[in-house]
Amino acid sequence: MFIVANWWKLSKQSPLDYKEKILQHSLKNDQLINKLDIYQNKDIEEKFISWLEFSAKPNEQATNINDIDVGFIGELKCDVGDSDKSSQWIYIVHTDIPEDIVGEYNQWYDEEHLPRLVTVPGVNRARRYLCEGQSPKYLTAYSLDEPGAFESPEGLMARKTPWTAKMRSLFFNTRRTMAQKI
Repeated sequence: MFIVANWWKLSKQSPLDYKEKILQHSLKNDQLINKLDIYQNKDIEEKFISWLEFSAKPNEQATNINDIDVGFIGELKCDVGDSDKSSQWIYIVHTDIPEDIVGEYNQWYDEEHLPRLVTVPGVNRARRYLCEGQSPKYLTAYSLDEPGAFESPEGLMARKTPWTAKMRSLFFNTRRTMAQKI
C-alpha cells in the first residue's frame, strides 16, 4: 500500500471550490485510487491535505502545481488499529532521523509506540510510511475521533516511556499537522 499526501494552500479567491480543485487534480491520475480523503488544517483554514491510497506505487509526484506546498509518496511500513473505523481527524508527524538509528527507530515505532498509542481512547489507527528519497523521510498518520486524544491522561501516559523520550529527542526536520476530514 502506498499514499500520496499533498499539502495544499488555496487562497479564498481560488476560481474553483477548494475541494473541487483538489478532486480535479487527483482524478487526473490514471492509476487506481483506492481511497481519497481531503482534510482541512485545524490551525490554518486555507491549508488542506489530500490523502490518496494506492495498492501499487504511484507515478512520480506532480511538482508544477502552484497550489501544492509540499507532497509526499510513502510506502506503508506498519499499520496498527482499526482500519474499518471512520475517523474525522488525522494527525500527521513527518520527520527525519539520524541514519545510524534507523533500525532502532523502526523497532520502537512498530513494537512500542504505535501499539501503545492505539490503546488511547479516540485513537483508532496509526500508520507509518517511508518516503524514500524525500525529506522528511518518515511520515506517521494517526486517525483520531477528536483532536485532543493525545492530550488526555491516557494519551500522555502512552507517550511517557524512556524509549519514546530517547527517540523523540533524535527527531529533526519535524513537521506536525492536525486536520479535519471535509
